[in-house]
Amino acid sequence: MRRRRSVQLFGWLLLAAMATLVLLGAPPWPSGVDYSSPPPVELTRHPFWTYDPVVQEPRDPRQLCSLPVVHPLHPSVWPHLKRTVPIQCKHDVVYVSCRNYFEIPVYSNVHAVLQIPKSMMTSPTPEAQNRPNVLVFGLDSISRLSMMRLLPKTYTFLTEVLGSVVFRGMNKVGDNTFPNLVALLTGMEAYTQLKHPGKNGDTFDDVQFIWDDFKHGGYLTLFAEDFPEYGVFNYLARGFRDPPTDFYFRPYCLAMESSFLMKTSSNLCYGNVPKHKLQIDYVRRFIEVNNGSRPYFAFSFLVEISHEYMQQVAAADEDILQFLTELRDRGHLENTFLFFLSDHGHRFDSIRETFVGRLEERLPFFAVRPPSSSSWLKRYSRTHHGSMISHSRSSPSSLVEPTTVTSKSLLKALKLNAGRLTTPYDTYETLIDILSLGRHGRLTAKPRSDFGISLFRDIPLSRSCDLAKVPEQYCSCDAEEPIELSNKIVEKAALALVDKVNNLLDVGLGNVSYRCAHLTIRKIQDAREVFSNVGSPLSAPTRVTESSSLANTVGHNSTGDVGRHSASVRRIRVTVVVHPSDAMLEGLLLVQEDQRLVVFDDVSRINKYGRQSSCIEHQTLRKYCYCIENQ
Repeated sequence: MRRRRSVQLFGWLLLAAMATLVLLGAPPWPSGVDYSSPPPVELTRHPFWTYDPVVQEPRDPRQLCSLPVVHPLHPSVWPHLKRTVPIQCKHDVVYVSCRNYFEIPVYSNVHAVLQIPKSMMTSPTPEAQNRPNVLVFGLDSISRLSMMRLLPKTYTFLTEVLGSVVFRGMNKVGDNTFPNLVALLTGMEAYTQLKHPGKNGDTFDDVQFIWDDFKHGGYLTLFAEDFPEYGVFNYLARGFRDPPTDFYFRPYCLAMESSFLMKTSSNLCYGNVPKHKLQIDYVRRFIEVNNGSRPYFAFSFLVEISHEYMQQVAAADEDILQFLTELRDRGHLENTFLFFLSDHGHRFDSIRETFVGRLEERLPFFAVRPPSSSSWLKRYSRTHHGSMISHSRSSPSSLVEPTTVTSKSLLKALKLNAGRLTTPYDTYETLIDILSLGRHGRLTAKPRSDFGISLFRDIPLSRSCDLAKVPEQYCSCDAEEPIELSNKIVEKAALALVDKVNNLLDVGLGNVSYRCAHLTIRKIQDAREVFSNVGSPLSAPTRVTESSSLANTVGHNSTGDVGRHSASVRRIRVTVVVHPSDAMLEGLLLVQEDQRLVVFDDVSRINKYGRQSSCIEHQTLRKYCYCIENQ
């Protein structure tokens, strides 16, 4: 009993002594121990390593009972950790989630991991290392004038700071993104030469893309595209079985779209970051990870920011400007061909209903900027005699004379062709020439594609849309004269146009008439006669009158094939609004010598169709179909 009281008394005396020390200002803890603001106790299980405070925490055994509890990841502990265990990520995409003490998520995100593939880890040869890089940066639905209006900072930087050459005559070769990018990436016509594998349920793995050529040439390759639901090779198609390039952005996009964070994010954002910025950052990190060790070919195409609403793309102006500025400041453009381009102008915005909008839709933005350094060309001193080719498709008498390839000669050729009719087929041939220049210091001996001419060669001033493989309904070289809507020929043309579309829905392409409503004319919006404006000065157009040969046409044929035609044949463009979908359809019709009306193959829809055609999956017919179930 006395012993217990003695122990209690000793305890009270010890407590009083410690309290006295505190009152006198003396610290109750030994010096060197941070006691003023100890961090909260948050010992959580780390998914990659386990922390043992008994083994790993350095301390004086005499202070065993007086050491405060410290969070193992607090910065005050880091100096005492001799080493950390590195984590090697073996995947392109990782999901990171952090929880607090109460198991409440405080952070979750999907991150893209860029790693050089093992097949490319070997040191490149000095010859391959000195080849020029190629960066193709694309934006969906941007015309040259839209670029100037909506992305003024980027446009000014490209033209005035970087000295890029802007092409005023770049003409689209198809209605939407697919045929234009296929022409650029393969040199083939999308629906006749490529033979779309999606129609047979197959993938695009066996298609020879331009990045395959660069990969075989020792290049690192990248393909980045957002908006995975509407990817150019995935929309109503199966895309690729295997990644088409060394770095492929689509897996990250799919993981991001399916994450919980995306469900709580605002439009065009992932969390607090704009989605377009994530793709830009992906391309930037790709360039930095490579760090000049190997030449690279990168194709990045932004879709969502500009596809639906034309004005939205203005939000990306500052981010794109910053990206290009960083590339220049860090020297990444010294040995890089920069292509800044689009596939076509805006197809659905209200501006498309105007004459200017129709012209803009055919003329996508396109600019090229050669490397600022010519060191990659200096090792070649010979001439490229292989460039003695005849452009029989454009000018039978045109030959390219042999000349020494220099940076100045390349830039001179680009400036010469900037005001001439060009197409994505020409871009493909230009990329092939860049690959040849890097390998041999000369242009290719002959073109790879059937329709393209490299932008490094003289493109004939008299080149026509027919020779350039631009469908007549998309040719920007024509002049137009309005026709009175009360003219009888306009009504006949409108009927022929709608009959053409109904025929496609019934039997022409998919026989989906049991799902799609029959279309009828609700309103004739516009009508114009089209005149050729290539090769000679435009003569005064002849107005269409009811007494003219056009007005005397008694029948029409909406299924005929349109090819080259004589000068006596006339063309008329008509725009109609149809019932019940309110679709605004635009088509070009040929009035043949026997007075038949023939509709050109591709009829454009120039307003949005949303989910009106959700009952079918045909790539072409979706823009025409109005599902019966919607009625």
